[in-house]
Amino acid sequence: MIKINRKNIEDIALQYLNSIKSRRFRKTNPIATYYVDHLDEIILVKPAATDQINQKFLSLYALHKADFHSFRAYMDNQYKRMCMEIGNWLAKELNVNTCPYCNRQYTFTIDKKKKIRPQFDHFLSKSKHPHFALSFYNLIPCCPTCNHIKSDTAEELLYPYDEGFESKCYFKTNHVDFMINRKELEIQLETITECDEHFKARCNNSIHTFALQELYEQHLDYAEEIIIKAYSYNEDYYQGLTENFSKMGKSKNEIQRLIFGNHIDRASNERRPLSKLTSDLLEHIGIVECLA
Repeated sequence: MIKINRKNIEDIALQYLNSIKSRRFRKTNPIATYYVDHLDEIILVKPAATDQINQKFLSLYALHKADFHSFRAYMDNQYKRMCMEIGNWLAKELNVNTCPYCNRQYTFTIDKKKKIRPQFDHFLSKSKHPHFALSFYNLIPCCPTCNHIKSDTAEELLYPYDEGFESKCYFKTNHVDFMINRKELEIQLETITECDEHFKARCNNSIHTFALQELYEQHLDYAEEIIIKAYSYNEDYYQGLTENFSKMGKSKNEIQRLIFGNHIDRASNERRPLSKLTSDLLEHIGIVECLA
């Protein structure tokens, strides 16, 4: 998983809130009335701070059982309307280039004649938490595959706006056996021993929920290319390429991307699919230190 870093995220959230507030919500029952009266708080709440709001709605659902299903259907329609009206705007503002859950697929937004954008996953599912169907921080731009397989999982996962795997959970391979002993290439996701148990549990839940181990085993050919390039690394040759590319005005990060075919800097992992895998493999083999 890749963390979504946006310095202007609060500004986008406020613009989104103003757009939501511009529509007319109906106070058709006590549940809807409470929702409308606390709209600002509900739209801008972050998943880590939802307990109080959740408890209030659970009480309302229990007291007004006959209204729950109509409220859920109403919020589902409101979400669909939001997607039609400002879905592309929101995706374009967030500008998430690859799926934060898997880092395997591009999630570009094209806002022209044919509108294309990532899907929005409800981090807290809208079927179980319809009151968060429009909540800004509950909407995670992602690829269709991850949105589908996550579904309504109740497992506690890493939350992309707060954290990702980064260097705490990494890809590793049996690259020595593969290159020297001609063994079959294997790839695994592991957490470092220094991680706290809560983080490890959420990492493992995320790996399981999004089938990351199984999916990345389908990218062994890509991993093989990275390993072979790393083993073929020659400092003099690399310095020569660096000097030549520098004359073309290319930065150090750009040169590394041209050589290895992907972003190595972890801060840029979200910009291209499989960049997390690339960074981890090069670091595991020891090439990152050579490039520093």
